[in-house]
Amino acid sequence: MHGPDGGDDRPAASEFHWLMRIGSVGVVLGAVTAGIGNLLHPVTPRNDPGGVARVIAHSQHWTLIHMVIIFGVILMLAGLLGIRHSITTLGLTGALTRLGMWAATIGTTIGLITVVLDGVAAKQLANQWAAAADPSRQVALGLVSANETVNFALAGMFNLSFAGVPFILFGLAVARSGSYPRWLVWVAYAAGVGSVGAGLVQAFTGEPTTTSLILTIIGPTVICLWLLVMGTLLWRRARFEPLNPPASRLPLAQRRHEPIEERGLPPQDSSRIVEHWRPIVWHTIFITVHAASATTALIAGIVAVPRGRLFSVYLGSLVTMEVFLVLAIGVQWPARDGATRIIFAALAGLGAVVVWCGLQARRSRPGDDDAGLSSRYFASLGFTLIALVDAFLVIAVLNVGAPGWAGATTGVLAAVVGHIVLRVERRRLIPGTCTGPKVAA
Repeated sequence: MHGPDGGDDRPAASEFHWLMRIGSVGVVLGAVTAGIGNLLHPVTPRNDPGGVARVIAHSQHWTLIHMVIIFGVILMLAGLLGIRHSITTLGLTGALTRLGMWAATIGTTIGLITVVLDGVAAKQLANQWAAAADPSRQVALGLVSANETVNFALAGMFNLSFAGVPFILFGLAVARSGSYPRWLVWVAYAAGVGSVGAGLVQAFTGEPTTTSLILTIIGPTVICLWLLVMGTLLWRRARFEPLNPPASRLPLAQRRHEPIEERGLPPQDSSRIVEHWRPIVWHTIFITVHAASATTALIAGIVAVPRGRLFSVYLGSLVTMEVFLVLAIGVQWPARDGATRIIFAALAGLGAVVVWCGLQARRSRPGDDDAGLSSRYFASLGFTLIALVDAFLVIAVLNVGAPGWAGATTGVLAAVVGHIVLRVERRRLIPGTCTGPKVAA
């Protein structure tokens, strides 16, 4: 591919590398933040305009939740760009990914308008309805309903143009490229078809239906999980993408479309390659779900500290985190040496302790009629939050290439700082306490 001056207008190898790196981070963060935003989104009643206005007006974090969703959608768009450049940008496959990016860009634009209408305009209108006197209250409610009608129509187009068409095109493109497991990319295709169906149902009915609600829940959920797995695989692929390859060959990302023989590998090695990558793919899926569950548990746990809100989400995510950690360890257990097995077994044991502390917190969870927090609840929940933050920080330090002692130092410092923070918060939230938190027996 040559530019007008006869030179090669393909991105340089280093640009491919960084597009894949940035895209992998963006797609994971986008899927997690958008998923958490939708999880925290208050449920509004159907066929009840007054109930909808009441839920919106009484929600203290309505606008913030929608800003989180916007942030997630933008990051997912950046992630799709990284996925596009991890496969060939030539021929039919390149055309499919380019069309997919165009559709995703249009869908992101519609999505931003939709979320702003729902998160900002709807909140202002609902507040005006709540503060209005009886003579003008019905007019204010009519404005809320009109905004919801426009928002619902745009939401249908968002499902079609962002969660639908782009993932159908990307599913076909990635399946053609052979760069990722075929069953994984067909999941994206199926989720995209379901999202298109949801958008069409919304467009033709003009109101929420059972079918559209089911498709709207299943499609985006599957897409978020798919993006999490693809982001992790993309990060691993970027690690092997050379920054400065010899000028005599194309960057690896531009050679994905070539048959195995043209990449310098004999045909008989293809089965060996599949056998090599199968446990890696399963490990990637398990560890991605583990990381997403840990992130959800951390956020829900922080929300659950004052009054126990989202505690069920926190505890369920904690259990899911441990289950998929054990699965991730088990799938590659035969390939590990003795020392690594001991380390991984210790990690699984630590995860079990964290889950046990979460179960201890459940026994002393504050109810609606409780006057305040109990020390046992705060100590147990606080220990799990420190452990989660500590793990995230240590992993982040090690992932940037820092030596092992730096990771260990980070872990110790995070534990000390977390203990101090919990001690201060305990004094603030539980009057009359002056000692540091202890893990409940």
